[in-house]
Amino acid sequence: MAYYKMALKNQKGITLIEMIVFIIVAAVVMPVIISPVLTLLKDSTKPEKAVTANFLGQQKFEEITKNDYSDSGLDITTTTDEFIAYSVVDATDFPDYQWCWKVNYVSQALIDSGAIPTDYKKITVKVKDSYNTEYIYYTLATKRANDP
Repeated sequence: MAYYKMALKNQKGITLIEMIVFIIVAAVVMPVIISPVLTLLKDSTKPEKAVTANFLGQQKFEEITKNDYSDSGLDITTTTDEFIAYSVVDATDFPDYQWCWKVNYVSQALIDSGAIPTDYKKITVKVKDSYNTEYIYYTLATKRANDP
């Protein structure tokens, strides 16, 4: 019997109280550790989304400017500062992106060249990603030598 009691004293192990304390400490510490990691993982996709939005903005510029200056590609969409409504870019390849655009004449106030009418159209494209981050791109289109 003495040997049995001595054998129990020399055994190494975790008591039930130690296990409960460990679980409570882990339950308090884990959210503190996991929360910043999840935020970093979420933010790590932002550069990829910005590059994709830039690609989509450039694609819309090319689509709008592929025709002649007076052709339908560069029709003035609005005389005010309003955009057409957002629409889904491509549900198959880019399901989380939306875009809208507008084409305006460049106002004379923006040009220092006097009273000559401008032959510039300002194209503005907005692209919105799944986080509702809005990327805005601008370009100017002008008459080329062979445009009517």
